Amino acid sequence: MNRTGSTTLIDEQPVLTETARETALAQADAGVATALEKAEWQKVLFAPRPSRYQLGLLEPHWPLRTIHIQVHRNQPFEFVAGLVPAFAAYADLDVEFSYSAYDDALNFPAHGIADIEIVWLDFDRYAKNLTPDELLDWLFERLGYLRERSPARLLVCNWASTQPAATSFNQQLNARLAGIADASVCDQASLLSRLGSDYFDDRNIALAGSALSNAACMETARMFGLTWLPAAVHPRLKAIVVDLDHTLYAGVAGEDGIDRLQLEPGHIELQKQLSALQDSGILLAVCSRNHPRTVDRLFRQRRDFPLALEHFSTVVASWSSKVAGLRSIADTLSIGMDTILFIDDNPAELAEVAAAFPEIHTLLAGTGPAATHEVLSRYPRLHQWQAHREDALRSADMTANRERRRLRDETPDRGSYLQALGMELVFHLNPQQLRGRLHELSVKTNQFNTAMLRLSEHDIAARFSDPDCFTIAVELRDRLSESGVIAALFAHTENATLVVDEICISCRALGREIEPVILVESLQKMMQLAAADTATIKLTRGPKNAPALACLETVFQPAGQTGLDETEYTCSTDRLLNIPTRDCVHVRWEN
Repeated sequence: MNRTGSTTLIDEQPVLTETARETALAQADAGVATALEKAEWQKVLFAPRPSRYQLGLLEPHWPLRTIHIQVHRNQPFEFVAGLVPAFAAYADLDVEFSYSAYDDALNFPAHGIADIEIVWLDFDRYAKNLTPDELLDWLFERLGYLRERSPARLLVCNWASTQPAATSFNQQLNARLAGIADASVCDQASLLSRLGSDYFDDRNIALAGSALSNAACMETARMFGLTWLPAAVHPRLKAIVVDLDHTLYAGVAGEDGIDRLQLEPGHIELQKQLSALQDSGILLAVCSRNHPRTVDRLFRQRRDFPLALEHFSTVVASWSSKVAGLRSIADTLSIGMDTILFIDDNPAELAEVAAAFPEIHTLLAGTGPAATHEVLSRYPRLHQWQAHREDALRSADMTANRERRRLRDETPDRGSYLQALGMELVFHLNPQQLRGRLHELSVKTNQFNTAMLRLSEHDIAARFSDPDCFTIAVELRDRLSESGVIAALFAHTENATLVVDEICISCRALGREIEPVILVESLQKMMQLAAADTATIKLTRGPKNAPALACLETVFQPAGQTGLDETEYTCSTDRLLNIPTRDCVHVRWEN
């Protein structure tokens, strides 16, 4: 456990120009304003029953990304869409909707370019004429047609109905939709379960052409704005950093005494929720103004806590600033601040952190633990459409990193340390079953990402269908843990040359000197299959991908600048044979 005690982290900062200083101050001010404004919005957006009037008063003062959404429907969606903007703005999105005609046949006429396609159907309209199996077969024929015409993310709302057939229909819908790239189910049926009889209001049929109640429209809009749309266009957050006092329990551990801390039902639910998020692949960390020994005793003594120290990948307990603590946590986890959600009950702490890191995500712990639980249950970019094997491995792998660091510090030379790890790399060529994980690596990897292509599942599926394209996935394991698929390489042949489109290696795998092994082994295989003597790659410089540049220059040779932030590199088969790689890594191919 990384317990920094009296952690002091003071970095030497370069002298800023006046313009750079003004820009930094403006960004800090904007970060503070956004964090505090969003904290104010929480009480409106996450209320048990949000007020339409109060939603209309909310106006964001932070940058938004505009997304275009095409709705294919046989029932009105406007009553939902009109409520989405405030929720979506909290997730940094500006939404623009376009609508098809009311069309039971789902003809999908030509329409403009969309970022997201929503299929919004009243399935009760088909129940009289089609069995559930017939309805599914027809629906998937139509969805296949839409997928051929549009590469956009596809969101299909399931059947919210009290009819017995709806349950089996929805189960099959989930299973079959997994076979379509970039397609996901919006669980409208779960909203029916939550609202019960309040979901429908037959009085609206004559007035609005829909039986959805006002409450159902509001909950649907909230799910789209806070959960479903952000999950469709943003990568998932990587870590949640929590304060302790007045957040995970009521009271102050160092003053009230550990035994006197209050654990209310809402605290229990919040801690269980954090544990479930960790199980799903989100890393947990603590940043607390407490003495390290107090935190150790807290978790040892309070066995009634659902969370234990082992749930946290790192713990920073000290009297230093939360800014220093979060910087330490980000460095330990090798992740960017823009992938962290920081939860604290003190607005001043949130403001200080947001001033230092405008890109961080913040959540103000509510006046009661149930309020925090409610916000976290819908917080943008925590929803996961599809679970991957790596999600379950991630936390254990981070825990193993502490043991790796200890082993590294105790081993006299680098070679002996790497040999002691007993590393194995398993390579997969064109592994269609790993499409989702390959997409995740492309969109979430920043430090070792050569092109920042942010490939969608649809893009990757198209590559599998193209005989001129190669896709390689690489698994890593050592004697301490399994890391799962940690690297993805995408390439194609062009005029007898292998063109490497993108290389992504997870930050969890960096530091073990496996990067050259991954590149050399993959390039040799692909160049052999392509009958190519030369490989080329273009590196797009990003704010964080210096590790990719450093590694490329050990394998490839610079061929010249091709753009302001783009450099081309080449490599021959003869050069690959002379690249030194560690012999302490076992390599095998598995298809």
